[in-house]
Amino acid sequence: MKLLLRKGTTSKLIRFVVLDSSSTIGARRTGLTSTSFTAFYIREGQNNEVAITLSVGVLGTWSSGGLKEIDATNMPGWYELGIPDAALANGADSVGLCLKDAAANNIVQVDMEIQLGPVDRLPHDWQLGGY
Repeated sequence: MKLLLRKGTTSKLIRFVVLDSSSTIGARRTGLTSTSFTAFYIREGQNNEVAITLSVGVLGTWSSGGLKEIDATNMPGWYELGIPDAALANGADSVGLCLKDAAANNIVQVDMEIQLGPVDRLPHDWQLGGY
C-alpha cells in the first residue's frame, strides 16, 4: 500500500487489511489485537528502523501505536493504526512501515510506503471537473 501525506502530519490514523497466510483464496484475518503484531518504521535517511510500541486502540481515536480491529463481521480483516507522529515529522520525504506476525497467527506481512509532501493531494480522478 502506498499513501501520500503532508509532512508533519500529526494524530494520523491509517486503515489496512490483514490477510491469512494459510489461505489459498485470500481469506482475511479477524480477531487480532496489538499483541498479534510487531511493527516498525524507517524514515528516508535513517540508518535503522524504529519499533512502534503497539497498544490497544479505540476505533476512530488516535493514539501512537494504538491498533484496533474495525469490525470482524461487517469489515472482516480491516484494522486501524495510529501512526507515531515522529514517523511523519518534517525532515524526510518518505517513510516505510511494516507490520508482521508476532505470535504465529498466520498473518501476511503488511507493508506500506508513505510519501511525505508539502501538501495533501487528492487522487487524480477526484481532481477532474474542478473539485
